[in-house]
Amino acid sequence: GVTYHVNLGNDLSSGIFLDQRPQRAWLTQNCDSDTRVLNCFAHCGAFSIAAAVAGASTVSLDLDKKWLDRVEPQLRANGIKDISKERHDCIYGDCFDWLARLGKRGEQYDIVILDPPSTSVGVKKKRWSVKNDMDELVALAAPLVKKGGLLWATTNSAT
Repeated sequence: GVTYHVNLGNDLSSGIFLDQRPQRAWLTQNCDSDTRVLNCFAHCGAFSIAAAVAGASTVSLDLDKKWLDRVEPQLRANGIKDISKERHDCIYGDCFDWLARLGKRGEQYDIVILDPPSTSVGVKKKRWSVKNDMDELVALAAPLVKKGGLLWATTNSAT
């Protein structure tokens, strides 16, 4: 199994979404040490942790540093010893901006996960929504997927 830390305190979110359990299980069963995963809108890194438990290297990207700060303790809780930036990086920043940057660098991943909130405010107070901006997000992410890889888009949107 995989150990996740949840917060039952003052935050609106506990840090884990129960409806994504089958997807996390899929990652534990289908990733290995040759798998490279980019987890966008990573929140506390649950998808990254699942992939890492299976041996994958991960990049967790999110605009909220307090959630990214929870990734390393969860890696440790699962016995993952190599938590170097080369194996398990956390990038604090806007997903749209970082997807463009990673694309310009020519980065490639076996799995790119897009799990945005239904709406949010990005950098420079720009409001975006899945309904209006998902096509741009997918267009930025698609070039980062290796040939034969997986672009995984999921959201819990009321629109």
